[in-house]
Amino acid sequence: MNWKKEDRKPTWEEVSRYSPTVKSYWAQWNSLVLSDGLLKRVLEKSDGTEERKQLIVPRNRVPEVLEEIHNGSTGGHLGVTKTQGKGASNRMKETYDINANDGRYQPGNQVWLYNPQRRRGLSPKLQSSWEGPYEVVTRINDVVYRIQKLPRGKPSVVHFNRLAPFAGSNDEQAEARVRHVSPPDSELSFEEFMLLHSNGQKARYGVTREEPRDLFQTPADFCLAHCVAADLRMSRGIALTFKKAFGQLEELRKQRPEVGRVLQITAAEQEKERSVFYLVTKQLSHHKPTYQTVWDTLVELRDVLLSQSISSLAIPKIASGLDGLDWRVIRSMLEVLFRFTGIEILVCCYNPRRSLNEKTVDCFFYQTSRCKNGSFCRYRHGPEDDTIRDEMSLRRGQCYERWASPPLPPSIPADRVV
Repeated sequence: MNWKKEDRKPTWEEVSRYSPTVKSYWAQWNSLVLSDGLLKRVLEKSDGTEERKQLIVPRNRVPEVLEEIHNGSTGGHLGVTKTQGKGASNRMKETYDINANDGRYQPGNQVWLYNPQRRRGLSPKLQSSWEGPYEVVTRINDVVYRIQKLPRGKPSVVHFNRLAPFAGSNDEQAEARVRHVSPPDSELSFEEFMLLHSNGQKARYGVTREEPRDLFQTPADFCLAHCVAADLRMSRGIALTFKKAFGQLEELRKQRPEVGRVLQITAAEQEKERSVFYLVTKQLSHHKPTYQTVWDTLVELRDVLLSQSISSLAIPKIASGLDGLDWRVIRSMLEVLFRFTGIEILVCCYNPRRSLNEKTVDCFFYQTSRCKNGSFCRYRHGPEDDTIRDEMSLRRGQCYERWASPPLPPSIPADRVV
């Protein structure tokens, strides 16, 4: 009270010899005011639009106030258990305060907010308990802050123990930049790559992701790329679809297409612009590319994407359709070349002529014995007129009425058949 009357906040050396209650009031100095000779604590709403004052009762007057409240018409007894639990609560507070930090955040500082939530369908171990970044709007007192989620979130009042310093930049443009990690000293050459992966050995570093979706329905922040010939005929396959969708052949010819180069145009889609890259992997449209030309073109594409800070790329299964190369080798090329770039490559393998529900894998149990799932099986059971079963089905005695020998031609008498 005397310090408040003098309007002077004491130093920690002056307060350290007093009780924990006085130290708690010292931490809430900015929230304490004198009103009509009484010490009160100012409590504000989350948005700061309304506040009320709470009376602070001295310790020697607490029994008197509690007796008055207990004996009043609206009073009530909490019971023996809760009354005795007061000492345990104080001990828990002292133990908690040992590891509590003394965060000193100023208005304008960016912080993380600890807000653990359970999300349906996700393991708690895979969920982040921290949200942000938030910006400190007001420092109400030493332990209570008003924060606001960037860029235009709703303000909220939280205790400083739920906050942690935010290290980094919140620049929206910085999120779109590509983080180029320094590759190892020795990068694989084309000969070394073919020696390791030409026999079907997979290279998987999390660069590519295959999805059965339409390439031209990808979000506008994804750039597109596909393979073409240097003559730019684009008369078949997905190249024809690119030609009809984007055109600009004159602009492509001005860039002097050569094998190993990457051509680029800008297409406007839904009030946004996206880049479309043409990978020149062969000289004429009726020729076939080689793994060497595809490798050289992908190296050129990688350098172009890094120079333009592009982080998302959507492609079809390049060089593996009409060009006839093995997609497993091409995908390993993408994994190896783009491993240290931070570029995400989405491989769209949607075929409009094939139903997404078409079953392409044969059911093992249907071929060998009997499948209990019947028509609800996720694997293919074959055509309805298929009557061929292996020898194992016959040994198990699971042949059906439709299992029969093919009829004999009328020109061969039945008594001549051995």
